[in-house]
Amino acid sequence: MATVQLKVGKPSSLTRLSHQENVISLWRRPRQVSVTVLNRLWWTAKAYGIVLGIMQLVLVSLFLIYLDSLSHKLLPIKRIKKELSMGSEPPATT
Repeated sequence: MATVQLKVGKPSSLTRLSHQENVISLWRRPRQVSVTVLNRLWWTAKAYGIVLGIMQLVLVSLFLIYLDSLSHKLLPIKRIKKELSMGSEPPATT
C-alpha cells in the first residue's frame, strides 16, 4: 500500500503571495472562464451545425421528391412510352 506524505509549511506562507503571483492569479481566472465559455460555445455550435445540416438534407430530399411527383403528374412521358412499346394500335372501343 502506498503511503502519502504531506509537507506542511508555515501557515503564513500559504496566505501571503508575492505581488507577481497575485497579479498572475488575478489574470488566470478570467482566462480560464473565457476558455471554458469558448470551448462550450464551439461544441454547442458544432452540435447545432450537425442538426441543421441533417435538416437541410431532409428538406432538399423532400423538395426533390415533390419535383419528381410533380413531373410524373404533369409530364406523362412514361405512360406514352409504355403505350408506344405495347403497339401502335389504339384500344378497341365497342
